[in-house]
Amino acid sequence: MPGEKLLQWGVLGALLLPYAALSFVSGEAVRESKLLVQGLGAAVALAGLAWLERRRSVAVGPTARGARTLAWVALALVAWCLASAAASAPRVLDALSTAPVLAAVALFLAGAAPEGPALARTAFPLLMVAGAASSLLATLQRFAGFLTLPLAVPEPRFLAAGLVGNPGDLGAALVFPGILLAEALASPTHPRRARLFAAVALALVLGGLGASAALGPFLALVGGALAPLLLAGRRRLVGSLLALLLLGAGLAMTEAGGRLVEKVRQLASGRADLAFTQRDIGALAAVEMVRARPLLGTGPGAFSTAFVPARIAAEERAGRRLVHLSPSGHFENAHSEPLTLAAECGVPSAVLAAAALAGLILLLIFRDRAASPHPAVPLEVLVALLAGFSLLCVSGFPTRLAVTSGPFAFVLGLAWRTVRPGRPVAGAPTRSWLLAAGALVLGTTAAARGVAVWLQADGESRLREAAAVSGAVRESLLVSAEDRLEAALALRPRQATALLALCSARRLAHDPEGARRACVASLRLEERGETDLNLGRLALESGDERTATALFVRAVWILPSLLADVPEDAGRAAIELEVREREAALTRGTPAPRLPAGYPHP
Repeated sequence: MPGEKLLQWGVLGALLLPYAALSFVSGEAVRESKLLVQGLGAAVALAGLAWLERRRSVAVGPTARGARTLAWVALALVAWCLASAAASAPRVLDALSTAPVLAAVALFLAGAAPEGPALARTAFPLLMVAGAASSLLATLQRFAGFLTLPLAVPEPRFLAAGLVGNPGDLGAALVFPGILLAEALASPTHPRRARLFAAVALALVLGGLGASAALGPFLALVGGALAPLLLAGRRRLVGSLLALLLLGAGLAMTEAGGRLVEKVRQLASGRADLAFTQRDIGALAAVEMVRARPLLGTGPGAFSTAFVPARIAAEERAGRRLVHLSPSGHFENAHSEPLTLAAECGVPSAVLAAAALAGLILLLIFRDRAASPHPAVPLEVLVALLAGFSLLCVSGFPTRLAVTSGPFAFVLGLAWRTVRPGRPVAGAPTRSWLLAAGALVLGTTAAARGVAVWLQADGESRLREAAAVSGAVRESLLVSAEDRLEAALALRPRQATALLALCSARRLAHDPEGARRACVASLRLEERGETDLNLGRLALESGDERTATALFVRAVWILPSLLADVPEDAGRAAIELEVREREAALTRGTPAPRLPAGYPHP
């Protein structure tokens, strides 16, 4: 049937293409290209569901005790997040930011559909292959220099990126394939040839994790692989021990093991910031956001907006400066899903999310096997995947990566179908039309978001070219850059980085008023060091040296590398000295540099 084909190809595209889709037009486009293919694939899957829903007849199946309570908890979570969005409407991002959420909902519905288990039997083996292939490529990139990506490499492990983009994202992308392979190896019902393939592929995945030295994903894989022992410990003990032996060997024989030992030493010496690769900055900022708005948070997706003020509040509370060593020290999230959710949507939302996920895992563990002794998708597999994802959330942001959020949403749907297999459906034609409308909205939103990202990247590229030339060529590039950026903002009017680039284009085109409007609009949405730097340049060019100095000090405080971009005639040495003095005074309770009067706070 056309509906079944659409559903199958849509789900497979949404789950697998993020492993391969990659764009280098900008740093942001690396992840955005994956969100684009995920969104388009999910839209096709939703269209397939709409087609199938026209004549669907869903029978009532045995429902696990507690499923109704779990449903109410999930609904309460959704309602709370919507309330947070309504309460922080001026701070939340544009409508196109909903594309990843809509894609996840579509994949959840696909997993929860009657066709979900059959889709899993096709998708899971392909996910294993994608994970093994990505791992092999990452290992070759790291140790043989094969097909390395044209991205920044601050240390050798960043070479191991596969086609995912960076070692952290690659490690997260390997957790689901690794758990599936470990489960195939541990299952006593699989034929010997299949288990041999699983062992070889799992060894490749461990090699990829070792090449990337991603510890959080490695530990999530181990925890997820061992979780099914709660369901069938004795029956799976030999296979589980074999899988654990492989995992332990992978940790011991690769750089991941050495990195783990190094981090233990750093913790023992009191250097928690180094042990957690300075993720304490995001965590401390999240705590400040929770202190300021404990119930409803800063708003869904608004962590980045609130980060700089929250970071500075955390610095003043801790009495020390919190500066990340990377070229860009701006945090889009807390690098921990529970903390990010609490900061964005309030503490109750984080509690509800944890309760819903834990409740679903417990329902699977204690499900009445007599009612359905042979579930379509083995309970051990579902428990392992959900447990592994839960552990991955503790020290990462997998819900914000297409390569991990898609498989999780699909598995979540499969798990929900397992504990609540079916129910009578009233008005299936209406449901079909709703699904079709959802597919259209999702496809349009994902495509528009992709176009906006490309327009912004092209505008920024033209802006960089214009800075290196002069004369008529420069003027032409600046005009075209401004056109591209304004077109991107027409699609995503609350994109602070696009407004910041537009400010730079107008300043170079000698339009100080237009540049200031764009920069202030960007600051109103989200403060970055680059925003303050541009405002300082504009103030200096207008003759307001006092305001310019205050803005330059604030910019360098936020991002020290910006000192090199401060104009020489602004007194660069004096600004550097003032930042050092303010940092020393911070330990005595002196506040961090403030924005000058008249400039809006995000």
